[in-house]
Order: sequence, then C-alpha cells, then structure tokens
Amino acid sequence: MSFLFKKKSLKKIVSSFTMLTTVIAFSGVMALSSVAVAAEAIVDGDLIKSNAINSDGTPTLESLDVYIVKVVAEKKFKRLILSPTVFESYGHLNYGDIQTVSEAVMDEYTTSSLVRVDTDPDEKVYAMAPSGDTGAKGWVNLTTTQFIDEASSDADSIYTINAVDGGSYTTVGDVTTVVELTTFYSTGTLPSTTPVPVGGDLAVALSASTPVSMTIPTNSSVEFTRVNLSAGDEAVSITAVKVKASGLGLSTNLDDVTLYVDGTKVGTSKNINSS
Repeated sequence: MSFLFKKKSLKKIVSSFTMLTTVIAFSGVMALSSVAVAAEAIVDGDLIKSNAINSDGTPTLESLDVYIVKVVAEKKFKRLILSPTVFESYGHLNYGDIQTVSEAVMDEYTTSSLVRVDTDPDEKVYAMAPSGDTGAKGWVNLTTTQFIDEASSDADSIYTINAVDGGSYTTVGDVTTVVELTTFYSTGTLPSTTPVPVGGDLAVALSASTPVSMTIPTNSSVEFTRVNLSAGDEAVSITAVKVKASGLGLSTNLDDVTLYVDGTKVGTSKNINSS
C-alpha cells in the first residue's frame, strides 16, 4: 500500500516516518585565519573549514565544521570530524593546522560518510550519519554491484578511522538495500520493518522500499510512503486510513493525497484537511 502526494509549490516534504538531521557545529574549534586558503594549497590529510558568514557578518554554524581532506588522484573528498574529543584522539592533528577556505573550495570536495574502523578485524565498511557530537552508523552489507553501480558509491571515498571516532557513533543496524543506504544518509535511521499490531489480527509496518525524503518540483506527484499490512488467518476489513502531515511546509502546499493498494488507486483523492 502506498500514498501519493500531489504538490503545488516547491517545498521540502518530510514524512512522519523520517526525521530531520541536525546541523553539526564543531564548537570546540574556531577559525584561526581570516584569509581563505587557495585550493591549490590544500593537500591530502589537510584540515579545512569554511569561511561562510551570515548576513550580519557572524560565522555560520556550518563554518564551525572541521573536515579532513582525502585526495586520490583527481578525486577530492572531505570527512567531518565529529567533535573536539574525536579531533584530539588523533595525536597527529593540531588545531593550529586548520585552514580556512572559501565555500567554493569546500564545494570542490565531495563529503564522504563511508569509513572503516582500524581496530575491526573484519574491515567492515560503515555509513555514518552525524547528529550533534554523536551520530549513527550502519554496516553497509551490500554486494559490490549494489554498492558501486546502484548506489553510485566510490570505494576511494572510504576513510580509515580510529576506535574513538568509530565509537562516537551508535550502531543502528545493517544497511541491506540501496534504498536503506539513501534513507540512512538523509535521516540517520533505518526503516523499521517490524509489524506493529493495530487491532485484531491486523499489523502495520513501514516497507523497506519506502521512498526517501526529497524536494518535490511544482505541479508534480510523488509517492511519499509505503506500508505493509498483514493479518492472521481471518479476513480483516480496513475502512479508513488517516495521514498526518508534519515537518517543513504547510498543509496548503499539498493539493491532495491518494491511496494505492498493490498499484491500484483506491477511493478518491483527499486534501490534507479532508476527513
């Protein structure tokens, strides 16, 4: 069973099954230079931060984030250092080596969220999702075809980190599909596929193939969530389904909501305030 949103205006819609990731502030490290370093001065292993400022001239929260650079041939990557504790766990890193660069230079580097922990004998690759001074991690349990071709992941972007860094992230489970990996990057969570009883023999679970959060263009329709319904031996009659909008945007941004069961439209489309 799936739901389709038709949208009037360009807003980011987040379903009630996902959460917003927070902006990360590396509050223990401040800018040490007011002059932006040129791109050609940055080399593998360097520490960089943005010189971005607000309209009133104060630094943005993003400008407090510190990244470590990885360069592989022509490829350029950057990885967020989660907190001062993580920073100081790497004995070779020094606050005085942090270089301030322009936003244009920051954009030249692809943010990597893939790591191996140097103490892991299995050398598992984890996807990381920061949240404040902590975060979540999930073992990327995908085939090479899924990882490289379908998820467009780059093996060169994988960083090797220490145990303190890896331990700052809570393990939330295994990432077993490309959809789960995409969802995890944007929300830091994995969809629950455990059925929840809602009455009688009926149980409801979010499908592992539910779509991820996205920005929806004006005058378009898009599937926003997918759920699985299961029952026991006796037939169960479902007479109504309620949908609640939450997160960014207004209810008036949505023209209507449509229900599909196994690909077939059921009933009529309803607006978000409809009973």
